[in-house]
Amino acid sequence: AKFVQKEYIANGLLSKRKMFHGKVNEFPEDINNPRKSMKVSEMKGTDRNKPCPCGSQRKFKKCCGNI
Repeated sequence: AKFVQKEYIANGLLSKRKMFHGKVNEFPEDINNPRKSMKVSEMKGTDRNKPCPCGSQRKFKKCCGNI
């Protein structure tokens, strides 16, 4: 395995591969979940294809309408 790794380093392939394995922040910076703070009356009558009223910029059916 060390031989293969040395060959990858010599060809510059390993360094290119590492740039795709960075850490991804799976959680949003805002810890407060706006979906929990919404009232049912705000969700009622919302068109499923319009932006969600919680402000997530996602469609209602993919965000709060998916509860």
